[in-house]
Amino acid sequence: PEFWIYLSLAEKKRGNLKEAQIAAERLSEIEPRNVKNLINLADLHRLQGNSTMAQQLAREASEMAPADRDVQKFLKLIE
Repeated sequence: PEFWIYLSLAEKKRGNLKEAQIAAERLSEIEPRNVKNLINLADLHRLQGNSTMAQQLAREASEMAPADRDVQKFLKLIE
């Protein structure tokens, strides 16, 4: 499963947002409670202009890990 998060992050860094999203969604199917991936997927939606989905995914991540620093940082980013 780690392959998918690394692939997603690499594609995102290269600017291939759709490919990054596909990899993140694949990981989400395998590990739906992977908070790091949820934040990555939320950010991908944000970058593609889908703020509603970004907020929904961020809320899910926050419910799973309310004290996670990356979750809190992302929530502040999308406020």
